[in-house]
Amino acid sequence: MSSGVLIEILNTLGFCSNEYEGKYHLIDNKLLAKRNCIAHGQALDVSVGDYLELHDEMLLLMELFRTQIENSAVSGGYLQKGRSSHATQVNVVTKEIPNIATR
Repeated sequence: MSSGVLIEILNTLGFCSNEYEGKYHLIDNKLLAKRNCIAHGQALDVSVGDYLELHDEMLLLMELFRTQIENSAVSGGYLQKGRSSHATQVNVVTKEIPNIATR
């Protein structure tokens, strides 16, 4: 996934992209470029250090994204982004979905 696609997803979800901006080069030029080489059958040399750096950075970005999703779910922020008023709300404490028939 390119940084452009990531920006589009973040914007669609109403999430701030500021914390990702410094990582666009990493996403496009290290992760995506290496993935494309592998997908097209090209040989690729990756040092252990480069792999570990990329691995750690990607985990941090995934954790940030997860945190944004969790915060949106807990705060109900996803309901405030112009979404349908019929969106199903889940009680995040009990994880219960209300019975639609009782609405």
